[in-house]
Amino acid sequence: MIDKAKCFTETMRQLALEYNAKPEDFTANQVTATTPAKPDGVRLYSHELPFFQMA
Repeated sequence: MIDKAKCFTETMRQLALEYNAKPEDFTANQVTATTPAKPDGVRLYSHELPFFQMA
């Protein structure tokens, strides 16, 4: 059986890596702006840092 809470937590963790954010930023009641980065564990689609991304 799929654990929806675990899937949600893991999704926020991966997105936080890719958007240089914290997982709790996705549930905050505010807009969060971050700077681009390429930390370990990020899925790379290009070798360039992104100009603009939004989640």
